[in-house]
Amino acid sequence: MPIISFMNMKGGVGKTTLCVNIANTLSTYSKEKVLLIDMDPQFNSSQYVLRVLHGKDHVKKYAEYKKQGKTIYSLYEDTNKPHGPITESKNTLFNTKKIDDSHLKKDYTVNVKKNFDMLLGDIDLLNLEINQKSGVESVLAKYLELSGLRSKYKYILIDSPPTYSVFFISSYITCDAYVLPVKPDYLSSTGIALMERAEGSIMNTFGIEKIALGVIYTLIDPRNQLHIPVQQDIKKEIGAENIFKHELKYIKAIPEGLSTGKFMLDIPDFKTDSTIKSMTEELILKIQEKINS
Repeated sequence: MPIISFMNMKGGVGKTTLCVNIANTLSTYSKEKVLLIDMDPQFNSSQYVLRVLHGKDHVKKYAEYKKQGKTIYSLYEDTNKPHGPITESKNTLFNTKKIDDSHLKKDYTVNVKKNFDMLLGDIDLLNLEINQKSGVESVLAKYLELSGLRSKYKYILIDSPPTYSVFFISSYITCDAYVLPVKPDYLSSTGIALMERAEGSIMNTFGIEKIALGVIYTLIDPRNQLHIPVQQDIKKEIGAENIFKHELKYIKAIPEGLSTGKFMLDIPDFKTDSTIKSMTEELILKIQEKINS
């Protein structure tokens, strides 16, 4: 079961919208068991899904889950607690702070709808002082293995934060491959360049390189042609084979779905439903070609 991260070092590119709606399409249209992990401390994908499914009650619903410890914070909260058998020993000459991973055998996911589970994000991640602990970047990968979740799902998607941080690194280290959502404007090259630098830094530090499934164009304004020369430049730079054929256009009904209770799969306007189906099917093909082959 592949783990796919949705990554871009530039915000506002529709990354969360794409990740959430592909997860929903895999679970509803393809009828596959899916886990969506919200790795961004802004927890936008969690808010997106709960808002669509629970409307005005989404804040209350999230508060219930958080009270139960059903957020990603629980994976890292224990790294700050001096409990368990870790640990640091005053009698050890060469002492490094290690992480007790016994809590990673628990299941912190929630079921949001049929075939669709989430590991909800949490803004409290910003308050955790975890950078001084060794092995923090591998906590998510460890959790998926120790909890048995990796074998439970057909697909695991990670919504990565748009900033270089321990959570961004963890999203990269944990995945098998990643996709790069890009809004084709004249700043899009910045996002691609920043991703290349981030990947290079991770490779140099951890010796790990993941598979790039390709660029997915997002938030294209169908009212003008400003994106075309930008797409042509990107095509010259990275090659047509590294660009998804299907694109996500900016349609007003998509953000409105947050208040009307609709995912893209539920929106027939401008063929939004068929577009997300095609994008999801293309992602599955890319996975089969580049990961499963």
